[in-house]
Amino acid sequence: MYYLKHFVNVMFNPLTIGVVLMAAGCGVAMLRANRRLWRWLGVSCFGLGVVWTWIWSTTIFMCVVGTPLEGQWPAQKVEDAPTADAIVILGGGMGAQHDGHPYPEMWTSADRVWHAARLFKAGKAPLVITSGATDRRSTVPLLKDLGVPVTAIRCEEQSRNTEENAAFVQQMLLAANTSTNRPRVLLVTSAWHMTRAKMMFERYAPQVDFVPAAADYEATVLTGAARKYDDFLPAADALMRNTSYFKEWLGQFGYWMLRR
Repeated sequence: MYYLKHFVNVMFNPLTIGVVLMAAGCGVAMLRANRRLWRWLGVSCFGLGVVWTWIWSTTIFMCVVGTPLEGQWPAQKVEDAPTADAIVILGGGMGAQHDGHPYPEMWTSADRVWHAARLFKAGKAPLVITSGATDRRSTVPLLKDLGVPVTAIRCEEQSRNTEENAAFVQQMLLAANTSTNRPRVLLVTSAWHMTRAKMMFERYAPQVDFVPAAADYEATVLTGAARKYDDFLPAADALMRNTSYFKEWLGQFGYWMLRR
């Protein structure tokens, strides 16, 4: 199932869809060049691919598809967060250390790590759990740099996606829980990912009470900024971020279809 979902994510994303439309348009126009209708269909398909890719590569479209995802989870000050047994950070947004590079790279979702450190230093939980296959070499070093002691950090290193995040974190929490109460966690992930994370934890970690603690509001910040002409021009960074949003909407739709 993991590999099937990974295949779907690779094949069904804005760039792949745009390239396929353009390639199909070229193919139809060339193979059926002797027929005006086929030429028209080919050119139309190619044009649709160009327009599709352009739209998904713009900053303005980040506001269109990203803000509704983030807006469901308004930003909250750490002082207002409840206390819990642990803070759980879902993997992503960090590049792992490797030979020749002593420090992890902070990518777009590294806000998750910062927010988890804020919650810990505010005394909201005595334990921080990182969940992700490479997080020991990526998230943990930054947590330590931000003042979280290594004795307060636990690593769940088996998960490869959000479903596995939920299942393996529940196993870890239940194994460590010596009381009869359900463990309570502050769930830290990007605001645009929180809705799907909530779905997965409700399904795959039903014995854990979790409280959303969202971070990373890039689309929301852009929505409130003054508009510039280049917001409507294609940019690689905007395409990358919109691909993440596309994945979230696709994942939510797929989950809704499977649960009907």
